[in-house]
Amino acid sequence: MARIVLIWEMGADLGHITRLDMLACHLSNRGHNVTAIFSDLSSISEQYPDLQSAPYRLIQGPSWSDRRLRLSRSPASLSEVLLSVGFYQPQIIADKLVQWQALLDQLQADVIIYDYAPTALLATRKLNCHKINLSDPFSNPPTCSPLPRFDRNAKVSDANLSVSESKLIHSINQATYQTGLMGIQKVHELFAADETFLLSIPELDPFAHLRRGETYIGAFADEATKKNPLQWKKLPAKKVFAYLKPSWPNLEAFLAAISQLSVQGRFFIPGAPNNLLDRYHKADIEIVTSPYDLSSGLKDCDLTVCHGGHSTLLQSVLSGTPALLIPLQQEQQTIALRAVDSALAQTLAHDISSIEVIGTCINNVLLNGHLRRTTQRCADHYGQQFTKPAVEVVTEHVESLL
Repeated sequence: MARIVLIWEMGADLGHITRLDMLACHLSNRGHNVTAIFSDLSSISEQYPDLQSAPYRLIQGPSWSDRRLRLSRSPASLSEVLLSVGFYQPQIIADKLVQWQALLDQLQADVIIYDYAPTALLATRKLNCHKINLSDPFSNPPTCSPLPRFDRNAKVSDANLSVSESKLIHSINQATYQTGLMGIQKVHELFAADETFLLSIPELDPFAHLRRGETYIGAFADEATKKNPLQWKKLPAKKVFAYLKPSWPNLEAFLAAISQLSVQGRFFIPGAPNNLLDRYHKADIEIVTSPYDLSSGLKDCDLTVCHGGHSTLLQSVLSGTPALLIPLQQEQQTIALRAVDSALAQTLAHDISSIEVIGTCINNVLLNGHLRRTTQRCADHYGQQFTKPAVEVVTEHVESLL
């Protein structure tokens, strides 16, 4: 039995917790002593209202709720994202490093698995244990300097990115000096581990051409039991699944547009108000506020609509279902651009409010045979390449180290 620690430090949405919970349960069932340290326990508490009921130990980790730095433009690289969330202040980094060191010194881990956890990785560089990165492409940059820009069309020079990277390195090294840790020379050193598993495919990785040694393993299967079944009626109408945020200002315009089309809709809208649920409730439209189980019904779907979250998009592509992406922030925009380049998706600008335009866009994607054929070929290819579930690939690697 090994002592295994899983860490999620930064980022939002359900993807990080969902995959780490699945892996933690799997490792725990195989007899290992598993501890998960999450920066936010609110989402996992929905699955385990009594945190003690989880099949592994749950600990609240250091969170990044500190004051943000206002930039003159949107962050153009991961270095600038880190600066914007608090890495611009050495003392903030130093405090986090001390907290991580105290936590992990107590746990005496044999293996640590990191999901978007740069400060935790920095704090544990000297620990004599096996270190594994498990993440999506956005939160695990390639080993180049400066870190690449998210949007290849952005009017941000390499010199500008290098200035940001230098500021970040200076801030980090001031913090490591305070805490007695070794500094860094390049930002990508923050993410260095013994092994890196990317929960993705090259067709959805904006930085695939820059990778050196990372292993693509696809998606963790959606095995959670407390989810809505994604079921379809036997009707000739097209089937549309959507995962959308209630904060999107044009959500109601989208729902109005799709309700005018001859489609079956299954929509996951977390936190959707009751009046919206009542207004669009029809025999062929279903809106839920808790996640669907995407392990089976997605394969029968004609279209996935989402904001470009990597996990949802990846599951859709591996099921052979093309996507319509409505990015709301930089990470989603980066992933959307890559998916469009790979002919796996089309995009809709988030600020379009015309019901007619939205409806036409949805219909055009549904009728796009080239998009469907390309996505199905991609799904067939990886169905043959990924002969083992991703969770088994990681588990086998962990156990080979012990």
